[in-house]
Amino acid sequence: MFTAYEGHSRFALALIVTGALMIVLGAIALLWGSDTLVNAMMGASLLLAALGFYKIILGIRARRLSRGWPVPVADGVASIALAALSVTLTATPSP
Repeated sequence: MFTAYEGHSRFALALIVTGALMIVLGAIALLWGSDTLVNAMMGASLLLAALGFYKIILGIRARRLSRGWPVPVADGVASIALAALSVTLTATPSP
């Protein structure tokens, strides 16, 4: 059985994991500079998209148990939009 507490706990864990992985990808991009910048941005985009879908599914599953279910859904949609924006901006043609 999926409880409201379990849903909030999973959403909080997803936010913590997202933040930690974004910090790691940012540090890698700063340490190795332009060699890995595009790869780090693509990795961050993939991570944002995957966690965005996870948050949407989590919010939809919690809709009967919690009044706050639109929060993870909105966060998931925003994550997917940011991932799409990041992919389109990193896909610039090289000279």
